[in-house]
Amino acid sequence: AGLLLVGLYSLSPNFSLRPGTDQGLLAGDYLQEWIGGYIVRSDQRWRLYDQAFADRCEHDPSLVGFSWDPGEYLPMVYPPFWYLAVSPLSVLPYHVAAGVWAGLMTATIVVSCLVLRWWIRCEEKSAAMAVCVALLPASLIFPPVIENLTSGQKGGSCLLLFAATYCLLDKKRSFAAGCVFGLLLFKPQFTLVLFPCMVLRRDLRFVAGFCVTAATLSCIALGMGWSLCEEYLRFLSHASEYLASAGYALEKSHSLYGAIALAGGGIGPAVRLSAA
Repeated sequence: AGLLLVGLYSLSPNFSLRPGTDQGLLAGDYLQEWIGGYIVRSDQRWRLYDQAFADRCEHDPSLVGFSWDPGEYLPMVYPPFWYLAVSPLSVLPYHVAAGVWAGLMTATIVVSCLVLRWWIRCEEKSAAMAVCVALLPASLIFPPVIENLTSGQKGGSCLLLFAATYCLLDKKRSFAAGCVFGLLLFKPQFTLVLFPCMVLRRDLRFVAGFCVTAATLSCIALGMGWSLCEEYLRFLSHASEYLASAGYALEKSHSLYGAIALAGGGIGPAVRLSAA
């Protein structure tokens, strides 16, 4: 698994450092995390959701150390507390921070495997379960995992939070599970299924844990500035417009939207089909 990781990063175009500044988007989507953290640390944090300002920062070679397609950009789409959480890495030069980020996201995949291995061994000792444990390292050759690691995504973090939530629920520790699950609010759409289900199940301990985490994260965001929270809420209220202003070729994404766009002949048909 370790050798495979070395191969993935050494062969990935997203992590190839070429001479000069004319290259592709180094570390993929991580750029918006680094720029968001940089803006949060600056005296202009109130401009975090200013699309034009973020665009200029992302395409400033003196800041990020390379140049990339000026017709594309990565919008700030996460809550203020997320950019605060990732801001320490923006102290490092971008190419160094990108390597650290890749290591951290790899670690989330590894820790998720360890959590699942612990749960499997606690749950049942059988030949089938032993095979499951042995196959966990092979998850690194699962295409979505490869895509996640080489394009600067944070799916490993979500996987770890879901795995930990499941294990805690399975061990009847609902309050702790709710607290952990609440951390997924950096991608609030990921909470729209399980949380209502737990409410319907009347698992009040899970709901209480989730609310504790939600309240804590909200206080952190408010502490960063009311205007930032207003800007983020304004973005959420116009989230449907994101398809038309994502800043990059969204139809190429590995998603249902991307599949419809490529099969239907472009963005227009995909938007109409998605709306339908």
